[in-house]
Amino acid sequence: MRAIRRLLCVSFVLSLFVAPLHAAVIGTVINIDGKPVTGAKVSLFAPELIAAAGPRMLAAEPQRTPLKTVSTDSSGRFSIDAPKEQTIVDIRVEANGYAPMAGRYPLDDDAGVILLTQAPSVRGTITANGKPVANATVVVLGAAEYTTRTDADGHYSAPDPSKWAYRVLVLDPDFAPVDETIGPYGTKKGPDFTITAGVAINGRVVGEDGQTPAGDVPLFLDGWPAGKSSADGSFTIAHARKEWTTVEARSGNRIAQRTRASGGSPTLKLAKGAVISGSVRDGKSQLPVTGARIAIGSGRFREATLDTITDAKGNFTLAPIAGSTYDLRASRPGYGINGAQAVSVKGGAAVQKALFATAHGRISGSVVDDDKRPVSAAKLSARPATQDNNILSLIRTAGGGVSEGYSAPDGHFVISEVETDAELQIDALKRGYPPGKSPSLKLAVGERKSGVTITIPLGRAVTGRVTDKEHKPLSGIAVQAVESSSDPMGGLRRMVMSAMQGGRNDQILRTGSDGTFTIRVKEGTYDLAFKGEGYSAKTVRGTKVDSATKPVEVMLDPGV
Repeated sequence: MRAIRRLLCVSFVLSLFVAPLHAAVIGTVINIDGKPVTGAKVSLFAPELIAAAGPRMLAAEPQRTPLKTVSTDSSGRFSIDAPKEQTIVDIRVEANGYAPMAGRYPLDDDAGVILLTQAPSVRGTITANGKPVANATVVVLGAAEYTTRTDADGHYSAPDPSKWAYRVLVLDPDFAPVDETIGPYGTKKGPDFTITAGVAINGRVVGEDGQTPAGDVPLFLDGWPAGKSSADGSFTIAHARKEWTTVEARSGNRIAQRTRASGGSPTLKLAKGAVISGSVRDGKSQLPVTGARIAIGSGRFREATLDTITDAKGNFTLAPIAGSTYDLRASRPGYGINGAQAVSVKGGAAVQKALFATAHGRISGSVVDDDKRPVSAAKLSARPATQDNNILSLIRTAGGGVSEGYSAPDGHFVISEVETDAELQIDALKRGYPPGKSPSLKLAVGERKSGVTITIPLGRAVTGRVTDKEHKPLSGIAVQAVESSSDPMGGLRRMVMSAMQGGRNDQILRTGSDGTFTIRVKEGTYDLAFKGEGYSAKTVRGTKVDSATKPVEVMLDPGV
């Protein structure tokens, strides 16, 4: 369930106004090479909250049902209408050979450019006791959710999770759920998973007097639906993970929790739950902000455990809640709302929170090169305007928390969620080219600024070839050029710039199948860094780049 909550927190884009009769979301789908993705499937869904995601994934049909589906045209563009009763929608984009992407958008919105990550389909296998498990649900989580089922031989196919995902769930009613972190920070690398029967949890649900049996009460294990109590209040959860944390019962406004650390068979004593309620208002106009997502989380990672959306009056209510200390977070596209707040509640207590929102700005424009030709697939990042050598600014940009977008094949871009009332600049990064940046900008609260043009220089081409010790060409080696400097922070700057471009592996320039590369930079002196899996990283320092620069020959040693 933790992974579901993370996914639902990634992009909760909500609308302030009631949808018109013919509202639509438009956008353009491209790949990292800047080419339009023709025929991509674009699906529109009703919004889904945490309380609905778990039961759906455990159902016989775990995939979400779209309200409407369209395909991108030859230019990668799409326009998808929403039913008039929907004020906010989820948009999901998928295409063969790519990882899916998803986001939540208000109606009549320009989603800008959606860039798909290349991820060819791979086959994985789910086994238990050395035998394949048929009809198990496999959920791959990243920038979107990919849900499928295993066949009779325990096999499933999915866009290569190593290219885009951070977590995989494996769900089967006869086995304990699997929740594995994958990728560079995970313990699991491949697409194959083994599931086990897990352990049984036996317990009882009783009323507030501690004696009266409470039957037919819904149970939850670490957030997942886990059946109901019997007429005598007893229950058995047959397949729990050995590392399970919390078992919970909820009935109306009553709630009970026990943790594994408590030991013994859990007796869940229902009691009146706490309530967190309040409102969200525009800090300037004092008007209610509808469609804002309010979520609370607890535990080590403070992940969302319960969420809701503000109504037409900007009001919200979260209940029932067990007494504890929670992080309360509010979000709405187009607004910045008070940051995470610690809220402590006691059982049965009611807490009121008044939240205030500030309208973000929006910037649109075009990216071109020195010859005024449009540049596609440039990554745009809005950040506070600072000196170029300010390493703290680079760290802030690399660490996230900035507004981003990409340029379309015609160079057009849209950046939403821009901070206002502060000097800012837009950086433009195009794989294999020198960076570009906008003049300093300052937006008023809620301002939509258009017509911004950013030029990415053509620079000078640096070519070369990367081989191994046997002089065989090495393909897929990452190549980066960082301007040489006597600044002692140069090494840190290189790391930060790598992080800026490495959020998506396909944004990094890599050698071709013949080991060659071409990277363009402004004239100057550069350190060229080379890195590839299985080889020791190497940096060629002090390469002078001008009209007389010769090709660079690099040999990499095997890594340890």
